[in-house]
Amino acid sequence: GNPAQREASTEWLCFSYAWDDGTLSHATLGAQFGPLDQHSGSVSAGCVTADFDLTELPNPVQSGALWKRGCKFGLGRCHPRIEFGSYSLTKVVDAAGKPLEPYHSEFV
Repeated sequence: GNPAQREASTEWLCFSYAWDDGTLSHATLGAQFGPLDQHSGSVSAGCVTADFDLTELPNPVQSGALWKRGCKFGLGRCHPRIEFGSYSLTKVVDAAGKPLEPYHSEFV
């Protein structure tokens, strides 16, 4: 399959992410009934819609170390625009398991 798109399913719910391009700096995330390419990452639960993504943040220390997990919500059929519950992620070890400074020292 396409290495820029992965999918793991349970009996009825599909968790998916799809990278926008080969740079792997932005992905659309989703949890829905069916594959992500059929739902564009938006989730609908009754009167609330939600949109989730993952975006790499600029970083002078090392690319791929800082990320923002965006969470946006909307009402009814409105496109999700209200940001709520978003958070930042920081990589503290590299691919070999070695500390990534200065983030590792700040974490421990």
